[in-house]
Amino acid sequence: MTAITKHDLVGVWTLEQFIVHRENGESFAWPGVQSGTLIYTASGYVSVAQNRDPLANPTPEDRARTSNFYTGTYQTDLEHGRVIHTPLQSSVPSIIGVPA
Repeated sequence: MTAITKHDLVGVWTLEQFIVHRENGESFAWPGVQSGTLIYTASGYVSVAQNRDPLANPTPEDRARTSNFYTGTYQTDLEHGRVIHTPLQSSVPSIIGVPA
């Protein structure tokens, strides 16, 4: 696995898929077709705009996950090859301040 550095991330990225890797090891993929933009700065900030196409028969949980917009900070986890976002402002208030 190649280590991810902040230098590698700086710029504008197009979201291809959205998968949450939870601490218990579970992976959760948002259902449906995703679209979005991520912007990473050299100073450690991130801005995320994420949407998905409507689902034919959404569950109540899925209806609550049609979009997600936030700004925050990010860190790279070189050991595990991942990027951790900590939202500072968000369209989903429950994620503010929660590293993910």
